[in-house]
Amino acid sequence: MSLSLQTVFLNPFALIAATIVLGGYFGKLNFRGLKLGSSGSLFVGLSLGYFIYSVLVQPYATASEVPSQVSKVLVQGLVSSSLFTMSLIGFIAPVGLLASADIADVIKKYGLRFVILGFLITLSGALSSLFFIKWLGNAQSTGIIGTYVGALTSSPGLAAALEAVGGTSASSESLVGLGYAIGYIPGVLTVVLGMRLVPKWLGISMEQELKKVSTDVLAGKSSDQPAQDSKESFNVVVFMTVCLLGVLVGQVKLYFGRHLGWIGLGSTGGVLISALLIGHLMTSRYQSMKMSHSALSAVRDISLNMFLAIVGLRYGYTTVISISSEGLVYLSAALISALAAMATGIIIGRYFMKMN
Repeated sequence: MSLSLQTVFLNPFALIAATIVLGGYFGKLNFRGLKLGSSGSLFVGLSLGYFIYSVLVQPYATASEVPSQVSKVLVQGLVSSSLFTMSLIGFIAPVGLLASADIADVIKKYGLRFVILGFLITLSGALSSLFFIKWLGNAQSTGIIGTYVGALTSSPGLAAALEAVGGTSASSESLVGLGYAIGYIPGVLTVVLGMRLVPKWLGISMEQELKKVSTDVLAGKSSDQPAQDSKESFNVVVFMTVCLLGVLVGQVKLYFGRHLGWIGLGSTGGVLISALLIGHLMTSRYQSMKMSHSALSAVRDISLNMFLAIVGLRYGYTTVISISSEGLVYLSAALISALAAMATGIIIGRYFMKMN
């Protein structure tokens, strides 16, 4: 019986599992009241991805004889893109199904404001990224696209960016992934710090805000809404139907003129729409098919950790070796995008729209 280092340490499932385990412990560490949570899987994945690739794979990059396991990694990375897509869909589907329970009441109360605010928040981050693209030129523009979605910690945005550059060149996906991995760092730190510091700076009592929003949501629910079934479970057929229909919807593209070309929702966007619609139907009409909150939350959490672990493993090596040359530019672009988006949300949402 023979067991090589490549067989053990280049097994994608073992790598993902180890990253999630270590990331779970790392995410629970308390840094003066700050915890990374699920984001710990990304940072552990970046470290493991760099170390394993540099030790077990990179030495064979120019070799004439390459072990089969290493050869596979040189072609598709430490983790294949198909596993990446599966983990992302597994995260988006339960997010949509969970959100669908209150979507009708939320749309009635906040719908238009949410749409406008969501558009303005993402637009402000996009405009700041566009500034960096114009400043840098085409050389690093693809990476800046990655920093934009990373700064907004948007996993569906990463999927959309990867699909958008999929047919351009072999290095485009790596540049987007590199930008996302670097941009996620200031992105998640801005969110974590902002949610703790902004309420204090603005004199907002989070306890009162939570009580108010809970009262508003309960008041918006109709009194004749059927009670939830205590026997709810996880319906595999319904869940996979959501994923299948979403992927099909995501393939549909509409033509928006010669400047924008053909645009579609992509797999993740299609799955999100499918989950919201089917979840709403289960809540309003087909209660017997509804799935439990705890089961969907479990699927969401494991898929999110898988997704972040895979991003770290796939782009850890390129992130670390590029951090000294392009890292400062990417970090700056991500930080400005994140701050612009957060400032827009606070100013427009709080002071103009008077939102909770």
